[in-house]
Amino acid sequence: MRSLQQRPPADFNIILHRSQVLNHVVLAEINFFQKEKVKDLNLYMQTLMNEQIQFYEKITSELKDAAVTFH
Repeated sequence: MRSLQQRPPADFNIILHRSQVLNHVVLAEINFFQKEKVKDLNLYMQTLMNEQIQFYEKITSELKDAAVTFH
């Protein structure tokens, strides 16, 4: 078995290239999941806010109906 010092530089260049490719793949995956997380969070917050609006609009409507009975 040859040591690293005895290997030709081409082997090192291949290893370096493969590690750079792997690094780019991992960074691309991280970037993709980050973007998906942001989109999912925005959708969740939009849904939550719309449901809160509907809830409080229902309460407001019921309070207006109840207020009419006191006139």
